[in-house]
Amino acid sequence: MSFTIKEIAEQAGIAPHVLRYYEKEGLLPAAQRGENGFRRYTEEDLARLKLVCALRDSGMPVAGIREFAAAESCGEQCRILREQISRTRESAARLNKLAEGLSKQLEELEAKERRARAALSAAALETEEILAAQAARYPKMRPQDAVKLLYQNEFGGGHIIASPEASLRFLQEEFDRLPDREAGDSPAWEPIGGGMGRLFLRGLKREWLPAVNRLFVAGAALQKGGMEGFTRKLALLEAAAAAGRMPFTAGELADFLAVYRQNGCPMVSHSPDYREAYRPAYRILPERYLHLLGLFVEIERHIAEEGRLVLAIDGRCGSGKSTLAAMISEIYGAPTVHMDDFFLPPAMRTEERLAEPGGNFDRERFLAEAAPGLRSGESFSYRAFDCSKMALGEYRAVPARSFTIVEGSYCQHPALLPLYGMRIFVTCPPEVQKRRIFDRSGAALYPRFVREWIPMEERYFETFAVEKNCGWVLDSSVQAGCFVRKV
Repeated sequence: MSFTIKEIAEQAGIAPHVLRYYEKEGLLPAAQRGENGFRRYTEEDLARLKLVCALRDSGMPVAGIREFAAAESCGEQCRILREQISRTRESAARLNKLAEGLSKQLEELEAKERRARAALSAAALETEEILAAQAARYPKMRPQDAVKLLYQNEFGGGHIIASPEASLRFLQEEFDRLPDREAGDSPAWEPIGGGMGRLFLRGLKREWLPAVNRLFVAGAALQKGGMEGFTRKLALLEAAAAAGRMPFTAGELADFLAVYRQNGCPMVSHSPDYREAYRPAYRILPERYLHLLGLFVEIERHIAEEGRLVLAIDGRCGSGKSTLAAMISEIYGAPTVHMDDFFLPPAMRTEERLAEPGGNFDRERFLAEAAPGLRSGESFSYRAFDCSKMALGEYRAVPARSFTIVEGSYCQHPALLPLYGMRIFVTCPPEVQKRRIFDRSGAALYPRFVREWIPMEERYFETFAVEKNCGWVLDSSVQAGCFVRKV
């Protein structure tokens, strides 16, 4: 059987001009020609062409294929093929390994995309619920009041902060102008979505205002927002108005938004109707701050009266002690001493020491290296224990501040109590604690927590009545991302 150049090229899966190139480069012998002068190819030519294509696809350069075609013996060709097969397998192994790595990256990106979609869906649902709740609570609201709500939801209230001092003066002046203040023990606030809430000034006492202002300023620094998110929320507002779920028409909203967008979507004030009906006076704060307003008021009072404060945060592993310490530190700029840095070294882990309630930390070194600076309020440093090396590691500096935090299990051991002006205990139910520990530490360490470390903590808590003796006991499981006072 013979083939034309077009037919053999189709059989090999290449274009005719590629076949001509192979012949020109000496990768294939010149084709025989028929009586009409056109190339004619045999079954043997087809087999040789397919082999050349296979060598090309395996990554062999043209020079290598030319060497193979010019080989004078089958033995030489076999050598060349063996070497190429070896190179191809090595290349395949590298590519497979690369593909595995890329597959993992793809899985992570797909999971990230799923989480992002889920977050967008959750955010949209939350926005819809907030709009419905506000429409029911404030039937006199106008389009600009709904837009103001969404702006605060996305960006917070930082637009009115010139400086912390000016912000406090403005807050005090606004508070003093309120004609109908109704201070109570439980300040009133309402969620506005995005993890933010409106704290109503009428329910406050004047001495609480420094704490409120500090939380307002700190929250504004954290709440960044963006026009993309704000634009999505405006679209949800338009849909709600079109569905008749808002106390104004879709046309009224469209008229307002046309001018609003033309002006660059700035922050707006409440409408005259809203002001007359509801006399709004509030500050925008993160919800996780609002749950602990009483705690921050007490911190402010203690610092104002005593000049400085050392706060101890003890509690169950997995309950969120370090998270709470980080939150308080972000508000006050307070340095934090971690009890994990005073891990009991192996040489001290005797049966007698571990049998002591609360003996599972190096209190001797804490009293020698940290306690003097905590008492005096001066800067100090200590060496942090490095668990990866099971030895003391680098020094950590603790600057002099009016407020310092000591965080971690065993920090409220009786030997350390004289150091503290305030104490907090953080807790969560056992099932929540175990789930968090498993997620955080994995299956390898989880059994040790359950078998050793949790029982040691519980014995320490019970022996010294740590939870009962704390002025503040916070549960981290009541609301996601928040600490709620346990009653």
